[in-house]
Amino acid sequence: MNRRGKIRIGVFALAAVTVLGAGLTMRTMQAQESETTLSYVYQRAVNDLSGYVSGMEAALEKVRYANTATAQTSLAAQLLEESSGAKAALAVLPTSGENSGNINRFLSQAGDYASYLSRRLAAGSTLGEEEFDNLTTLRKYAETLSEELQKLEERFRYGKVTMREARSTLQNVSEVLPAYGGELEESASAFGEYPTLIYDGPFSDHISQRTAKATRDMKRLGQGTTQKTAAKFLGIEASQLEAVTDTGGGLPCYNFTSGDIRISMTKDGGLLCTLSNSRTISENKLSQEQALEKAKSFLKKAGIESTKESYYVVADGVCTFNFAWVETTSTGESITCYPDLIKVGVAMDNGEIVSYNASGYLMNHQERSFDDIQVSAKKARESVSPRLKIQKDPTLALIPTPGLSEVLCWEFVCKGEDGEDILVYVNVETGMEDRIYELIESDQGTLAI
Repeated sequence: MNRRGKIRIGVFALAAVTVLGAGLTMRTMQAQESETTLSYVYQRAVNDLSGYVSGMEAALEKVRYANTATAQTSLAAQLLEESSGAKAALAVLPTSGENSGNINRFLSQAGDYASYLSRRLAAGSTLGEEEFDNLTTLRKYAETLSEELQKLEERFRYGKVTMREARSTLQNVSEVLPAYGGELEESASAFGEYPTLIYDGPFSDHISQRTAKATRDMKRLGQGTTQKTAAKFLGIEASQLEAVTDTGGGLPCYNFTSGDIRISMTKDGGLLCTLSNSRTISENKLSQEQALEKAKSFLKKAGIESTKESYYVVADGVCTFNFAWVETTSTGESITCYPDLIKVGVAMDNGEIVSYNASGYLMNHQERSFDDIQVSAKKARESVSPRLKIQKDPTLALIPTPGLSEVLCWEFVCKGEDGEDILVYVNVETGMEDRIYELIESDQGTLAI
């Protein structure tokens, strides 16, 4: 073979190696991409599973203290919905073996038991000690599972779980759980079909057609006028604000920006709707009490004074307070109107207002006439579960329904059997429980679930 032939063979060999190497690299990259995509799918499924189980735990906690069929049926329906969602999320994960089956069995029987309770209540029966004991068993298991799933969720979030580990992660979680043998009996055969519930639900057509009630009779103002008002709130010149795209819909607003600040003013009446300042907050120097005074002072500046603070959350150096409008009746009774919600965020380094949202107040605030209360506070106490200890005298509160209508209730602040803080709302017309919330205390503040 001459020299030219040897060179040609060498070139072909090198080209072949290059092509093979490129193909191998491409397949490796595709495999890595597939692995990354699948890891994201698993992460989303774990997040969903954790959220649904947490919802199950909340429903099971509340149903222990529900004392009327209406509230018990509503919570049983919530439990069924959450357990169904949890089963769907679990099905996405690459689980196998006895441990994952253990979790699936728990989710299935929790849903079955919720259906059983709903049919029992629909047939006119009441829940006895056996049912409450079973619900307590379910709650304890859900609590343990929820804690372990939250740990797993954190591992996924910070990249500590790869796809190769995913097949064993849920098994590792369930190893810490007690055996769930399915001791709850399903005796639904004695009851008829679960009735269809017709209710004022969150997907009603009228919700999308709502317009702001607080501004509906106010005069439409020009952009220049509201820009001057916005500048006064910020303590700057109107020329320092730049007009951006308006907001339409049921609460039309003019929007302005200035650096990191964005402010929205209603076109009707020129009221402050929202404010946000995304600046970096250095450190927490203020106490919660000092921050509250800053928030109240700003509300007065916005022309809203008859309010009551409820709960707060501290996150990223901002203390956000929830305020509700307080209505005083002709007889001197105070009614906390929770639909008229205002959120005020205070920077904990210097007390500056860095967030404000009055859209709930603007959409719902109106002149209200309250009819005679048909159920007295004394009578309403009878609807509060004997498992709860009432902490103080009840007060009147207006609360929103899922369909955004309103219902007047007696608000009871209670303690549960395990020291939980529970709020119970009893309808002043029917004397039935309308809502039950559990208050969760944390380092960041108080939340109602």
